[in-house]
Amino acid sequence: VAIALLIIIILYLRSQRCRHLPYPHGPRKLPLLGSLFEVLTTFEWERYVRWGKQYNSDVIPVRLAGRDIFVLNSFTAATALLDKKLAIYSSRFFSLYSC
Repeated sequence: VAIALLIIIILYLRSQRCRHLPYPHGPRKLPLLGSLFEVLTTFEWERYVRWGKQYNSDVIPVRLAGRDIFVLNSFTAATALLDKKLAIYSSRFFSLYSC
């Protein structure tokens, strides 16, 4: 009974997590840590640029210690997401890093 209940809970949580549209392709993610070890370098922006070229995208999703972060690799992507759609994202956690 306990195993069946555990399976039901896991399936429910997984279905709740997958209700959003799929993210663009990004670096591989480890359980719990995500891409933390790939980002912890001296020149993070070089890795972000390389990922942008590798995945052919201006928006790269990165999971760091359980939190989804989106790297915007172009002025166009940053303007579209941060200026034009600000009302949609206004209630979400926001942190701006610039080089």
